[in-house]
Amino acid sequence: MSKKSKKTAVPSGKKEQMLMICISVLIVLAIIVAGYGIWSVTGSGSRIGGKAEDPLMIEELYAGDYQAEICEEDGEYVILLAVDETFEFQRVVLNLSLPKGASISPETNCLLGEMAGRPIVHLGIENPVLVIQNGEDKRE
Repeated sequence: MSKKSKKTAVPSGKKEQMLMICISVLIVLAIIVAGYGIWSVTGSGSRIGGKAEDPLMIEELYAGDYQAEICEEDGEYVILLAVDETFEFQRVVLNLSLPKGASISPETNCLLGEMAGRPIVHLGIENPVLVIQNGEDKRE
């Protein structure tokens, strides 16, 4: 009786080992990219609390060349804007991103008008408030 030896598919050479390492790294990178893609599509982290379905949420706001930060404090939304000392508060053009169907309400106490579809506001008044409306819903 002769004994048959079985050969296993274990990489024995340096080239095979390097190939297996490269394939492993590519698999890990593919998993990371897929995870990031899923995370970015679901909106997690892109809006406050991940509230992608909020029809009144200001998604992004620029006052002139300055980007504002939108925060939630005690159930209220607050717009934080840091500008330099030469900033013109009396006539500011806003670039903002709102959900589909949302707009700035005429009830906004600092609204002066609009230019090319962008609202012009006076931020120098006491307690300027943007009122966002979407259908019957409104939020200050």
